[in-house]
Amino acid sequence: MGRTRKARVTRPTRPELDQARRINEQRQTALDGRVLVEQAKGLLAGELHISVDDAWTIARDHARGRSASARSVAQAIVELGMRP
Repeated sequence: MGRTRKARVTRPTRPELDQARRINEQRQTALDGRVLVEQAKGLLAGELHISVDDAWTIARDHARGRSASARSVAQAIVELGMRP
């Protein structure tokens, strides 16, 4: 039987670490935005007694009509109490 080779573990380089950090930050930002959107949908659905899908349509249409991002509209709904 032959000898078993051990896998060599190398340390990531500075550019690799920087890239990994950037990717993690981007993913966290995307997740935070998604959480805001879900919270906004839930608030609108509960207050207006409509489905979550209908709440999303209202928020999305509001954003589109004002050339705003869904995230900014969701943030205004959740944090500022804005209602479309």
